[in-house]
Amino acid sequence: MNWTVLKLFNTSVKLHWSWLALVLVLLFAYPSFAPFFLLAHFFVLLHEFGHVVMAQHLGVGTGDITLYPIGGLAKVAIPRNSIKEMLIIFAGPAVNLVLALGFFVLFFLQVPNPASMPEAWAFLNFCCMCNIVLFVFNLLPIFPSDGGRLLRATLFFFMKDDYYKSTLVSVRIGQTLAAGMALFGLCFGYFMLSFIAVFLFVAAESELNLVRSSFDVVEE
Repeated sequence: MNWTVLKLFNTSVKLHWSWLALVLVLLFAYPSFAPFFLLAHFFVLLHEFGHVVMAQHLGVGTGDITLYPIGGLAKVAIPRNSIKEMLIIFAGPAVNLVLALGFFVLFFLQVPNPASMPEAWAFLNFCCMCNIVLFVFNLLPIFPSDGGRLLRATLFFFMKDDYYKSTLVSVRIGQTLAAGMALFGLCFGYFMLSFIAVFLFVAAESELNLVRSSFDVVEE
């Protein structure tokens, strides 16, 4: 169940029920953490709008944006043109890169001495680091993240436009990396990282099954 809360650039922004549930839990159990969660997801929303606006600019169909507890999803039609797909995919991380650079510059312009303005320093530092993390994490070649989709678009370009095969290879590479990430998280106590890795692993397999069914592929 989703709730529409905003419409911008002919795109509806929706909140998944799990996102709202987590916000309520944070407000009651960890109220000091809730503002950081909301701010981080605001940057996630801007990231998703990067995909949408670029797609609209290139004449590619778009749908709505839905926010989930661990990220967002913009519905964008997949163009069978690898260059267009690369531009649409990279537009999201590019938004975070520009924001990170902007907060970095603002940080040194407005807070030359962090000790004199600790609140402003903490705020700008969080904004900068949050966007850096979003930029780097989304470019990891783990399907279905942006990095995994960029890998597929690149393979699609070099595999003579074999969409299914390029999806298969990028999914398997991403699942191998996701399995390694999950193992790392379990070994060193980063259980949220392991959870995200498992989510990506399962989501990648679902995407592969969707592509397989759309191309009527039968694997022996």
